[in-house]
Amino acid sequence: EAQSSGIIPGYVSAVELDKFYSVVDDSITMGTNFFAGANKNGFHLRNVNFPRDFKADLIGDIAEAKAGYTAKGKKVVLEERRGIEVGHVFKLGTTYSRKLDTTFSDGNGIQKHVQMGCYGIGVGRLLAAVIEANNDENGMILPAAIAPFEVYIVGINLHDKNVISNAERLYKSFIDNGIDTLFDDRDEPPGVKFKDADLVGTPIRIVVSSKSIKMNAVEIKLRKNKDFELISLDEIQDKIFDLLPLL
Repeated sequence: EAQSSGIIPGYVSAVELDKFYSVVDDSITMGTNFFAGANKNGFHLRNVNFPRDFKADLIGDIAEAKAGYTAKGKKVVLEERRGIEVGHVFKLGTTYSRKLDTTFSDGNGIQKHVQMGCYGIGVGRLLAAVIEANNDENGMILPAAIAPFEVYIVGINLHDKNVISNAERLYKSFIDNGIDTLFDDRDEPPGVKFKDADLVGTPIRIVVSSKSIKMNAVEIKLRKNKDFELISLDEIQDKIFDLLPLL
């Protein structure tokens, strides 16, 4: 039907198609020297300019879809939602199979060059997407599978021998049992350490302090929650193993 009207699929443009009503996006007035179809099979034109080379019966913003637009004859309203591109799929055609002379036999035994394609997932894009979907005013909230550390141990009152000894014992036990752990033993105020723990996005924060050690316990807080709870020193490792698959 298109060809009977003088339109060549893949090579169509408004150049010399005066018998058709032409609707043109307003962005056409912002550029020059376009590439366009030549309305001839296998050919394109370059250095095409408006209005020298083609006319426009109607110029308007038709290229950008916007929230609130409706489909013709329907009551469905277009919704706008945020998204992020994390991968690509490209059809390469026979560009490289011809260079490599990679062929196959079709049903009639004729040798033809294979159609090639490729895809890829961008690691950087994927991380950006995860952060955009998992964050708050204090920083990242990373899933355990991609967080640099699964547990962040904060030592408070490190001059207390009971604090430092228990914190180091927990750190060694976690590491020995395959839990990626960071022990913050810096000589900094608790608020600084808590802020950094949130900023890094580590899923689980453990606080070892003089007060908690007196109760034979430590504080555990999930990065995604605001509240913490006390867990006994004997149960904390099992608690972490229970939590990690859920984070």
